[in-house]
Amino acid sequence: MSKKGYKDLAKLLKDLKEICSSIAVGGKELAKEVNEFKEGLKKDFLFIRLYIKKLFESGTGMGFDGWIEFGNELSKRFEDISNEVQKVFDFHSRSEFVGIQKSIEELEHVSNPFLNNYDPTIKTLDRLQEFLAEIPNMVKSVPSMVYSEEKKRTATKDSLEWVAELQTLVDALDEAKAKILDLKRFKK
Repeated sequence: MSKKGYKDLAKLLKDLKEICSSIAVGGKELAKEVNEFKEGLKKDFLFIRLYIKKLFESGTGMGFDGWIEFGNELSKRFEDISNEVQKVFDFHSRSEFVGIQKSIEELEHVSNPFLNNYDPTIKTLDRLQEFLAEIPNMVKSVPSMVYSEEKKRTATKDSLEWVAELQTLVDALDEAKAKILDLKRFKK
């Protein structure tokens, strides 16, 4: 491929690097939020803690620790992809066309686990979003003597914020997939 053929590559790489960074941060935030929620439950009565834990697991398909691991793994995967994007960018900035090709191949290799697990990842995040979107309805039915009105308001507010943050993460994953697949046009 000629130098002219790589004209759009720099912008694609820049955009992909920003998206990868955003997803890496989003994964860390997800793990942090779930951990904070888990730790916050320690202040509640044992039966409330157990009930919420069981409700969360059945509603989201994973326990707290599973979600923490999921967020951390997502973050790590996109840190690795971002590092490979940087390598392609470095070869591009030096106009080393053979290096570009090899580094694009390595980027594809590092990206394959994400691409191969894209649909299950999105379904998993969708399930969490759906669960969180139902929390305002769930807390309405809990008696105030069991769960204070203040805790209900906080749970409603926090769950809706989580839903918005998760949607941003899902949108970024969609965009990352599209950009990674777009890199194929720069291969020999």
